Amino acid sequence: MEFIRDDMLFKPYETMGGWQCIMNTKRGKISVRYGSPGLFVTVEYPYEVWYPTDDAPIGNQSAENIWDYIKNIK
Repeated sequence: MEFIRDDMLFKPYETMGGWQCIMNTKRGKISVRYGSPGLFVTVEYPYEVWYPTDDAPIGNQSAENIWDYIKNIK
């Protein structure tokens, strides 16, 4: 089962439950997790994201944060 949320395609995340979206960018892959237990998220910022330029995932991300990051890739 897959679904689209905020223009991102989420698939089941087998490792921790919940959902994951992988997006390929010029800088590398972005991993967006949603709905997994233990994520650092809030209702307003529902995603935990591992950006290719970071050493670890960042919690409390919104779709706007993710799409702004992608738009600003040079």
